[in-house]
Order: sequence, then structure tokens, then C-alpha cells
Amino acid sequence: MSLGVYNGVLTGMQNGAYAGTDIGVASGTATEFFDADIPRRNLLSYIDMGNRAVYPINSTGLLGRDLTTSTAGLTLVAPFTFEYLNKGCIRFPGTSTSQRLSTAFTTTIVGGPTSNFTFGGWFQVARMDGTKEGNFFNRGRDGSGLGWSLLVGTDANGFFRVGSVTSSPTPVGNVFTTTVQAALNTWYHILGIHENGVGLSIYVNGVFIGFQSFTGTSLRTSGIGWAWGANSANPGSQFDGRAAITYAWERILSPNEIMQVFLAHKQRFLKP
Repeated sequence: MSLGVYNGVLTGMQNGAYAGTDIGVASGTATEFFDADIPRRNLLSYIDMGNRAVYPINSTGLLGRDLTTSTAGLTLVAPFTFEYLNKGCIRFPGTSTSQRLSTAFTTTIVGGPTSNFTFGGWFQVARMDGTKEGNFFNRGRDGSGLGWSLLVGTDANGFFRVGSVTSSPTPVGNVFTTTVQAALNTWYHILGIHENGVGLSIYVNGVFIGFQSFTGTSLRTSGIGWAWGANSANPGSQFDGRAAITYAWERILSPNEIMQVFLAHKQRFLKP
């Protein structure tokens, strides 16, 4: 499985293919990158295992990369497997605290510490027995307790949640766990919203689920950018389930935009 990579600028020719706007490269062949309904303003990260698209990988232009390697700005740490389910996804077994797929930690990719964010994607949980958290996508990941700064997914019992760690006025973890529970091995589209100094919101399948206020500002930093699979190296944090698409914006998407993003891939995951 190879990935097409687009860094948002015109870079001429790479691997024998035109590297222009909305074009990805997979094994040297030009392919479409974006779905038309994915808002591009302030888009920080977009990874789609089905379309073999990753944005942005690094600052050097368009590159074709294989999923099994840790190159061009992506770090991939086993164990995980690629599956062709729903055009393509990654299956995380939840057996290792080191499992992850992550981007480099740079401001252009992860956004600023005092910014607002909308982040999430398509995922499903394979375990809800109270032992494994369902945080499939997060900003930052390391082994120092609150190593992450943003997360979205479910708790260990399958209830949807979104969280942040702010460092001002004092370091504090803010986690909003809803009363809405996921079903096992079922695809969901989930987006979390972090409004700096105001609170956390969560949308599931395009529908607003809830909001929780907080007053903290300035997100904690980490040596890892946006990551799939585990929010820290602590036991129990590793994700047991599947992820297929993630995206992150350095702004708050409107309810109409959130519904638009959900509908962009609805037919792929939620067939009638």
C-alpha cells in the first residue's frame, strides 16, 4: 500500500508525475487528492487510507511512500495492519503502547498552542470492556502522563469523548465524556472542537452531541504531532479498533461544514 502525498504548493515534477494543486502521487502515478467537500481553509492534516492521500507530509514537495516505512514526515510504529475494508483502513490491535501512525511536530502541521481546532475522522472501536481507551486520533503523544494535548474517540467503555491539556494558568487535563455510547465494530464519523479558553464540543455523524466549558489556555506541546493509535505510552491508552480517515483544522468548522465533511464519505462507511 502506497500513499499519495500533497503539501499544498506547486512543486513541479516529482517521481514523473505533476505535483500541482489537488494532485496526489501513489507509486509515481498522478491521482486525485481531495474530495471536493473537504474544506481546505486552515487544514493542517488529512490522511485517507482509501484514497492513499496524506497532507502534508513534509516541506520538500510531493513524494510517493509505502505504508510500511517511516519516511517523509510520517512515523509508523507496529503493530498494525492495513485492511481493504471500506476501501482501506488501519487495524490497531491494542497490544502495544508504542503503536502509532504520527506526523512530525511542526507548527505548520500541528497548529499553534493558543489556536482553535476541529479534528477527528472515521473510526470504529473493537473493544469496550473497560480496559482499552478508544482514543484513535490525538495531537501529541509521549509517555509523561498528559503527553497529549488534544484527543478524540471514546473512553474504555465506548462513550464518545473529546479532550485537551492546557498549560495556563496551570497544567490541567480537560476531558468531556458524553453519555452517548458507540456500538462495537461500527463506523462513526467524529469531530471534536477545541475552542481555546472556552470549551470542548463533539459531533458524531454530523450531529452536535454536547459541550463542556473550561478556562484553560495554551495547549501542551509534545515531540509528536497528530497521531493515530495511542495518546501516550501508558498502559491502557493504546487503541483497539480501526481508523480510515483523519483531518485537523486550525479553526472551528461551522455546523454546515461539519455536516458537509460527514457527507463527503458517508456512502463509503454507512451504506444504506
